[in-house]
Amino acid sequence: MQTNRGYIAVVGDDEPAQGAPGFGRPQEGGGPLNVVLPTEPPSYGELHDALEGQGPQLEMEFSDLEGDSYQGRFQKLREHFKYKVVDRVRERIIDPLGFLVQFLSEKTDYYLSKIGNPLLLRRFLYILVMSTMMYYVMISGLLPNNHNTGTRGMFSEQQQLMEYARKCINFAKMEEDLEYLSKMPHMAGTKGDFAMLNYVMSSFSNNGLKVIRRDYETYINYPGLASTEILKDGKSLFSFPLTEENFCPLSPAGKIEDASIIYAYRGTRDDLERLRAAHLLDDKTVLLMHYGTVVADQVFLAQEFGAVGILFITDQYGSDTDVVQQLPVGLPQYGTGNPLRIFSGGDPHAKLSTKDTPAIPKIPIIPLSYKQAQQIQDVLSHAEHSLKFDDGWHTGVLKDIKVNMKAEPKEQEDHHSWTVFGRIEGKEQTDKAIIVMASRDSMGYGASYPNYGQMMLLSLVELFQQIKYKFDWKPLRNIYFVSFDSSVYNAADATELLRNEVDKHKSLIYSVIDISQLGLEPDGKKRLDIQAHPLIQALFSQEHENFGFDMQVRDVEQYGDWTPYMANSIPVAVLSSRNVLERKLPIFTKHDTFEHLSNTILQSNGWSNSGDLLLVVFQALLKLVDDPLIPFDILTYADDLNHHLEDLERMAEGRNLVFTPVKEGLNIWRRLGEDWNAWRSTWNRIVMIDNNGIEPSLLSIERWTQNKKLSNISLRQYLRSGLPGREFYKNILFGPSLHLSDKFHSWSFPAVRDAIDQGDMGLAQALLNYLGTVLKVSAENYQEETLNL
Repeated sequence: MQTNRGYIAVVGDDEPAQGAPGFGRPQEGGGPLNVVLPTEPPSYGELHDALEGQGPQLEMEFSDLEGDSYQGRFQKLREHFKYKVVDRVRERIIDPLGFLVQFLSEKTDYYLSKIGNPLLLRRFLYILVMSTMMYYVMISGLLPNNHNTGTRGMFSEQQQLMEYARKCINFAKMEEDLEYLSKMPHMAGTKGDFAMLNYVMSSFSNNGLKVIRRDYETYINYPGLASTEILKDGKSLFSFPLTEENFCPLSPAGKIEDASIIYAYRGTRDDLERLRAAHLLDDKTVLLMHYGTVVADQVFLAQEFGAVGILFITDQYGSDTDVVQQLPVGLPQYGTGNPLRIFSGGDPHAKLSTKDTPAIPKIPIIPLSYKQAQQIQDVLSHAEHSLKFDDGWHTGVLKDIKVNMKAEPKEQEDHHSWTVFGRIEGKEQTDKAIIVMASRDSMGYGASYPNYGQMMLLSLVELFQQIKYKFDWKPLRNIYFVSFDSSVYNAADATELLRNEVDKHKSLIYSVIDISQLGLEPDGKKRLDIQAHPLIQALFSQEHENFGFDMQVRDVEQYGDWTPYMANSIPVAVLSSRNVLERKLPIFTKHDTFEHLSNTILQSNGWSNSGDLLLVVFQALLKLVDDPLIPFDILTYADDLNHHLEDLERMAEGRNLVFTPVKEGLNIWRRLGEDWNAWRSTWNRIVMIDNNGIEPSLLSIERWTQNKKLSNISLRQYLRSGLPGREFYKNILFGPSLHLSDKFHSWSFPAVRDAIDQGDMGLAQALLNYLGTVLKVSAENYQEETLNL
């Protein structure tokens, strides 16, 4: 063993490779190595020459190089991430936390050991800490429960939903909606109307509703030329500079010359009978009269009494005597819808002329301001044989003061109008639904009517969507929200929507709620007028939160968009303020603006009252669509019909009519009402009280059956062929009589009242017998009906 430069050489271990350049061979006998090193390193050329001839060299493929490069880069990236992230997180966060936990654990054990066994005490402390955390989670609402999901068992906890709805009222959005809807006039079929349509569609869509637009074509007329000249003894006394404001929707074109003008007060049947008795009516008389409660009835009576024209008087609006009110004058007594097509016998291509349709008046009608009417009154004769009405105005006499009047409205026989609706789908009985609707078209800006009702419709959509997203809520049955156009034109769109699919609507819709006439009272009092089918009346009259509103509940006694549904025996409810219901000024005038409304009714507590009104409507709709049992009251229904039957008996006194069949049928329904109340109480006790909202499956099927039976009650009480002479109206229990009476109820048993009014007692008795049969047969069907699964 030798040493070389401080290293010990191992024998045989440093033998050089054979033929290695620059190394000598070892000497025999294990002598010292003769190492010969070159004085200069070999050149590249020499190296190449030395390697050449040693056999083929391995060549590196490009693909191999690329693969090695990719794997190397990935390896470097992984090491870099480990160094920059993983190692630093471990060093700076995990390890210190671990040391801290170990330190706390040791300290805890140290102090617990002074009290007792650390193992047992540690478990006790763990239970205490976890219990505290669970308690906090439960009281904070983070854990799902009935309170924060708005449910009670399988059904909604409506009180909880109402509390949340109260917090969600968006007054700023309500004001924004009302201001925009009142920004411009929007008569049906105009650009302003189309702008309002787009705004409503956008609001529906933004709130998550699936929006559907229906385009209809209907007869619409617009303001045109009009003139009125007052004469005496063939000489002109004065004429009025009439404008576009001197126009009523559906008033026909016409020209009247040299006709006597007679003041007729309110134009009621009693008023006109009084004029006829005093010989103040002839075949060429124009009536000067104030607007009444039902303008259509005034026009209908004026035509019957032979008037050739009407000048309507607008009341004073405060000290303003120049304002003109433009109320619609269409005649829905024979039916609603497109005036030229609704009476065409079902032929979609048939069309009547404006002179042949009973929905358009046959006489020209022009509205006047109070000042203009006062000018006429001042020249009317106060002669002895003239009459003086309660307001102090005189009738004048025939052939004294005369009038030349002309009306030339612009007519569009097939003009476009647009209706839009959206839906919230139910989760249980999706074959049943309600409609919540509001009119949209107006003669002017329409802030009080119909824009306020339209604003409430948009706010209701927002409230329902708020609780839907908050509680993952769905109603038990469907809700449709509808914005109707052409309402002042004989409810054209509402009628067309129903007429196109009447059977589908009758099987699907169990209630229609109209909110077009919602509004606020000028005196600030909270009053609400509710016209409703008696099956629904208990929904509003029962003891529940009314948010300070004084509610008057009665039968439907008005025409509107709901009329076609009522005519087909679908229960309806009309929610109104008295101010809007009676069309108090400035409604249907150019003064009904957002600025006016803001400076008067909305100025003090108007928005607060609007919020309460919204909650009243929301609460009623919530019950109607989400109560497990449809909130129809059969006892109220039977009692209401009994009350109207007594009124009918008074009307028919001395006519020898027999009412026994109807009374027997109503007695059956009263017993069914008592049975229904008993079943409802039993269901409520079993499900809501005993089981806290958990309903057995078999009882669910029975409940669905009961709901189906309730929704079919009124649908089976109609005359398929329609009322005699008025085939559009098929509801024989509720609907308008041809002539409205001031003495008797005119909106119940319409066919019988028409027959009595016409003096046809044979027809009246036949209809009474038919009524009794319908009540009995429908009661039998109600008892026998089952659910078709």
